Amino acid sequence: MADIKNIFEILLLFSASFLCIMLVYYVMKITKSIDAIRKDFSSIAGQMTPLLDSLNNLSRSIKLVAEDIRYQLDKTNWIVDEVRSKVEGLLNFENKIRETFDHPAQSIMSTIQYVKNGVAGFFKKKSVM
Repeated sequence: MADIKNIFEILLLFSASFLCIMLVYYVMKITKSIDAIRKDFSSIAGQMTPLLDSLNNLSRSIKLVAEDIRYQLDKTNWIVDEVRSKVEGLLNFENKIRETFDHPAQSIMSTIQYVKNGVAGFFKKKSVM
């Protein structure tokens, strides 16, 4: 029985030794994987800096373009308002001129019509006699 007990103790010691060796092996593999991940993160972080700088420059450029567009739209709105006010002024001026000449012109036209009718009537009566 002592022989079987010694064999089991030897097997247990070999198993424990094998487990310790495997544990050290897998801990080393995990350490290497963590180191590789750290290197990848360092590499990505190094590449992120220029990308972030580019995004920052792009956002500044977009902001400048948006401000310029806003300025141009404000300027265009001002021009449109000025043209509208000038056109309205011209239309008002045209209406005033039309009102100024329409009434006298109508009076003159009606007077000419009356004279024409009178002359026509005069010549009709003269030809009847």
